[in-house]
Amino acid sequence: MSNRDQEKVTVVKDKRETWGHRVDGIVALLGYSVGEGTLLKFPYLCARNGGGAFLIPYLVFVGLCSLPLYFLEVVIGQYYQRGPVEVWKFCPAMKGLGFGSALVSWVYAMYTSMYFSWYLYYFFNSFFNPLPWSTCGNPWNTPSCVESTLYGHQGMNTTVNGMVPLRAAINTTQSGHLNGSTDGVSVASATEEFWRFNALEISNGLDHAGSIRWPLFGCLALTYVAMYFMLLRGIRVTGKIVYVTFMLPLILCTVILIRGSLLPGALDGLLYMIKPDFGKLKSPTMWIEACGYALHSMGTSKGIANTVSSHNQPNSNCYRLALIACIVDPLITIFCGLSIFTVLGHMAYVTGVDMDDFQSSGLNLAFSVLPEAVTYLPLPQLWSVLVFVMMMTLGLDTTMPSLEILSETLSDQFPKLTRHRWLLLLLVFIPSFLLTLPYTTQGGIYLLTLVDWYSAVPPVMLFGVVECLVLAWVVGVIRLDMCTVEMYGKTIPRWLTFLIKYITPGLLMVEE
Repeated sequence: MSNRDQEKVTVVKDKRETWGHRVDGIVALLGYSVGEGTLLKFPYLCARNGGGAFLIPYLVFVGLCSLPLYFLEVVIGQYYQRGPVEVWKFCPAMKGLGFGSALVSWVYAMYTSMYFSWYLYYFFNSFFNPLPWSTCGNPWNTPSCVESTLYGHQGMNTTVNGMVPLRAAINTTQSGHLNGSTDGVSVASATEEFWRFNALEISNGLDHAGSIRWPLFGCLALTYVAMYFMLLRGIRVTGKIVYVTFMLPLILCTVILIRGSLLPGALDGLLYMIKPDFGKLKSPTMWIEACGYALHSMGTSKGIANTVSSHNQPNSNCYRLALIACIVDPLITIFCGLSIFTVLGHMAYVTGVDMDDFQSSGLNLAFSVLPEAVTYLPLPQLWSVLVFVMMMTLGLDTTMPSLEILSETLSDQFPKLTRHRWLLLLLVFIPSFLLTLPYTTQGGIYLLTLVDWYSAVPPVMLFGVVECLVLAWVVGVIRLDMCTVEMYGKTIPRWLTFLIKYITPGLLMVEE
């Protein structure tokens, strides 16, 4: 081996703020991993892909793809103490990959901040009695509105537009509408009409943007103001906030799981999630979606891991951090999924529909199915508040680190801004707020869905392939071993090296 091969690439390091405690960095990484996708996308993907069958490819891709990528990003982030762009100074040709990761995170932060605004809107409406999405006869309702009340355990009594009592067979379609027909008359649930005609005031399509929804504008402004002040005091304060935003959803999920398990039909919901339908494993779409969610939930190739780990203590064990994150994340994801499926199981029981009928999209699950479900629980206002507080804290866990990536990118490019953090954050937050405003229009939901569809998974898979190939074959495993030995005294395990060099890039290229 030549001296050049053994030569360690160095990057000039300035003093960088570190986490107050080693655990802070782990919690921040886990906080992002257990983010909005846990309740927004995971239950939907399970329902869509045969319940427990989806867990098989999901766990496979967490081990074979997410873990190696996560480990690589933690190593280079902690060693070079830089954000997603400047961390590639040791391989300047790849700085474009860093800018791409930062751009993906920025796009993601903007539309997840819109999610948070919707959660906030529902949170404010949770204090009304009755819940505004539980009744018809409101100004936004149509003559097809169906107001539901429990009728024993054999279906539902419904009232169309709050006037004529009828018996209805309610079906949840794959488009996410709780709708059906009553004596040949098309009907839609009160929750669906609240979401579409009150919260969104939805337009006819993407080509009809409509006007700004000012209540959503106000919620979005509150969202950005709150996150600005949370990030203003720096990493040490943010590290303490993450404890709250990470632990609170777990506590609320536990409460919902315990209470939901005592409801009739909850067992059917739990079995639906756990019991696999092996026939679904033949579907390529299922494997692609499992791979996409495994990468999405861990935040790989978005600059999250290397940005958070760049504030680690220099001697932190990167292998241990990656292993903890990739074990805890699926466990918490499944745990939170179980809490949601107990409620869905009870809802299926009282409405008389099959669990397969809950294959609605993630947004409709969060804003149509779950609000409908809490109306069937005792003290629905309390449960609604708990559900949307949980959703908001999960949203903070994903949106705040994504915005922090932008501030890290700017501070690395313009170091003087580091001394004026208030200005640095304003340079991130003001453009982000302005670019998020189109989502607050009446046609904003169409634009957001389009952006989510094309920006969430395809670029992440591509970046993951490039990362593995560059770090394993261009930079070389030997140099990576030098980094890990210098930091915490151990080389990369052989099995992980094999995954990084061959298995991970190969699987991602096949899935892409």
